[in-house]
Amino acid sequence: MSGGHWDYQQYNTCEFLNDIAVDTYKRFPKLSQIHEDFSTLFAEVWHDLDWDFSGDSEIEDDEEFEKVFVEKLGKIIRKKFTLKIYDVEEN
Repeated sequence: MSGGHWDYQQYNTCEFLNDIAVDTYKRFPKLSQIHEDFSTLFAEVWHDLDWDFSGDSEIEDDEEFEKVFVEKLGKIIRKKFTLKIYDVEEN
C-alpha cells in the first residue's frame, strides 16, 4: 500500500516544513529556503523508502541510496550556509 508504511505521517512532516518555509520567508530567507529544500529532499527519500518497505518497488543498492541522500543533504547545507566576509574600512 503506497504511502502507508508510516500511516501517511511523512506528508504531514513535509507540509510542516513547507509551512515553516512560508512563515519565515521575509525575516529569515535562508532558513526559509533550507526548510523548503529539506521538505523536497525528505519527500523524495521517504517516498522511495515507503514504496520499498511497502513492497511497491525496491531500492536496489542500500549503500548507494544512503550515499546519494547524504550528498544531497550536504549540498543543501553548504549552499545555504556559505558566509562571505568582506573587509570594511571606517570612512
